[in-house]
Amino acid sequence: MTHPHKIKGNRVEREVVGIHSGRAKRVPLSGAVAEYPGDIEISLRRDINGIPITFNYRGEVKARRNGAGFKTLEGWMGTNDVLFLKRDRQPFLIVMTEKMYKELIQ
Repeated sequence: MTHPHKIKGNRVEREVVGIHSGRAKRVPLSGAVAEYPGDIEISLRRDINGIPITFNYRGEVKARRNGAGFKTLEGWMGTNDVLFLKRDRQPFLIVMTEKMYKELIQ
Protein backbone atom coordinates (compact mmCIF):
# COMPACT_ATOMS: atom_id res chain seq x y z
CA MET A 1 0.00 0.00 0.00
CA THR A 2 1.33 3.43 -0.95
CA HIS A 3 2.07 5.81 1.93
CA PRO A 4 0.09 9.07 2.12
CA HIS A 5 3.27 11.17 1.87
CA LYS A 6 4.19 9.40 -1.39
CA ILE A 7 0.69 9.98 -2.79
CA LYS A 8 0.93 13.67 -1.86
CA GLY A 9 4.44 13.97 -3.38
CA ASN A 10 3.28 12.40 -6.65
CA ARG A 11 0.24 14.69 -6.76
CA VAL A 12 2.32 17.84 -6.23
CA GLU A 13 4.91 16.71 -8.81
CA ARG A 14 2.10 16.19 -11.35
CA GLU A 15 0.78 19.67 -10.51
CA VAL A 16 4.20 21.22 -11.21
CA VAL A 17 4.44 19.30 -14.49
CA GLY A 18 0.96 20.58 -15.39
CA ILE A 19 1.94 24.26 -15.16
CA HIS A 20 4.57 23.67 -17.86
CA SER A 21 2.09 22.92 -20.67
CA GLY A 22 3.80 19.77 -21.93
CA ARG A 23 7.34 21.05 -21.45
CA ALA A 24 8.01 19.04 -18.29
CA LYS A 25 7.80 15.45 -17.14
CA ARG A 26 8.30 13.55 -13.93
CA VAL A 27 11.67 11.88 -13.51
CA PRO A 28 11.54 8.07 -13.27
CA LEU A 29 11.59 6.96 -9.62
CA SER A 30 11.40 10.63 -8.58
CA GLY A 31 15.07 11.08 -7.72
CA ALA A 32 15.43 7.76 -5.88
CA VAL A 33 18.19 6.60 -8.26
CA ALA A 34 21.49 8.46 -8.76
CA GLU A 35 21.14 8.31 -12.56
CA TYR A 36 17.85 10.23 -12.32
CA PRO A 37 18.33 13.16 -9.91
CA GLY A 38 15.48 15.47 -8.97
CA ASP A 39 11.74 15.08 -9.33
CA ILE A 40 10.97 16.76 -12.67
CA GLU A 41 12.72 17.53 -15.95
CA ILE A 42 11.83 20.76 -17.76
CA SER A 43 12.64 21.31 -21.44
CA LEU A 44 12.46 24.88 -22.67
CA ARG A 45 13.03 25.63 -26.34
CA ARG A 46 14.37 29.04 -27.35
CA ASP A 47 15.47 30.56 -30.64
CA ILE A 48 18.86 32.21 -30.28
CA ASN A 49 19.90 34.11 -33.40
CA GLY A 50 17.39 32.04 -35.36
CA ILE A 51 18.79 28.73 -34.09
CA PRO A 52 16.40 26.63 -31.99
CA ILE A 53 18.07 25.45 -28.80
CA THR A 54 16.55 23.27 -26.10
CA PHE A 55 17.54 23.86 -22.48
CA ASN A 56 16.93 20.98 -20.05
CA TYR A 57 16.60 21.63 -16.33
CA ARG A 58 16.06 19.35 -13.33
CA GLY A 59 13.74 20.39 -10.54
CA GLU A 60 13.13 19.26 -6.99
CA VAL A 61 9.59 19.52 -5.62
CA LYS A 62 8.85 19.92 -1.91
CA ALA A 63 5.46 20.15 -0.21
CA ARG A 64 4.81 20.65 3.50
CA ARG A 65 1.46 20.65 5.28
CA ASN A 66 2.46 23.31 7.81
CA GLY A 67 4.95 25.16 5.60
CA ALA A 68 7.94 24.17 7.75
CA GLY A 69 10.96 25.94 6.28
CA PHE A 70 8.84 27.89 3.79
CA LYS A 71 7.43 30.46 6.24
CA THR A 72 10.83 32.08 6.80
CA LEU A 73 11.38 32.40 3.04
CA GLU A 74 7.89 33.83 2.58
CA GLY A 75 8.52 36.34 5.35
CA TRP A 76 11.79 37.48 3.79
CA MET A 77 10.17 37.69 0.37
CA GLY A 78 7.22 39.77 1.56
CA THR A 79 5.36 41.21 -1.43
CA ASN A 80 8.38 41.00 -3.74
CA ASP A 81 8.54 38.72 -6.77
CA VAL A 82 12.08 37.45 -6.22
CA LEU A 83 14.26 36.59 -3.22
CA PHE A 84 18.03 36.29 -3.69
CA LEU A 85 19.82 34.16 -1.08
CA LYS A 86 23.63 34.21 -0.81
CA ARG A 87 25.97 32.13 1.31
CA ASP A 88 29.67 32.99 1.52
CA ARG A 89 31.56 31.70 -1.51
CA GLN A 90 28.44 30.09 -2.98
CA PRO A 91 26.31 31.05 -5.99
CA PHE A 92 22.96 32.73 -5.42
CA LEU A 93 19.87 30.68 -4.66
CA ILE A 94 16.90 32.44 -6.22
CA VAL A 95 13.31 32.01 -5.03
CA MET A 96 10.47 33.51 -7.06
CA THR A 97 6.71 33.60 -7.17
CA GLU A 98 4.80 31.22 -9.43
CA LYS A 99 3.51 34.23 -11.38
CA MET A 100 7.02 35.45 -12.16
CA TYR A 101 8.24 31.96 -13.03
CA LYS A 102 5.35 31.48 -15.49
CA GLU A 103 6.21 34.79 -17.15
CA LEU A 104 9.84 33.72 -17.54
CA ILE A 105 9.08 30.35 -19.13
CA GLN A 106 6.55 31.72 -21.66
